[in-house]
Amino acid sequence: MVETQVTTMVIKVVDLGCEKCHKKIKKILCKIPQIQNQIYVEEKNTVTITVVCCSPEKIKKKILGKGCGFIECVEIKPPSPPPIIHRHAQSCKRGGKLRIPMIGASVQHQPLGSNPVVMMDS
Repeated sequence: MVETQVTTMVIKVVDLGCEKCHKKIKKILCKIPQIQNQIYVEEKNTVTITVVCCSPEKIKKKILGKGCGFIECVEIKPPSPPPIIHRHAQSCKRGGKLRIPMIGASVQHQPLGSNPVVMMDS
């Protein structure tokens, strides 16, 4: 079975401010079913897309082939690494349990697996 992956690509366009270029790029991207998200940034003349497929290189070639005069380059961004979770060292040492002393009670220790018996002092 072929594994699908989610890939982010950035397409550098000649001029997104031009209505003809914008329409052409949008038309090309809408015809490719593997493209899920399209984010147009006119200031940078880029389109960021999210592609779900098994080989992003094929999609890149398809986009470059269809947008011959309008697309300068297509960059495949590497997947971002999973976030690193930092844990506080002291929270691991105590086990996170809060101990509250019971005034006027004594606890008899029992073997593991049984419930403790609490006797109230009178």
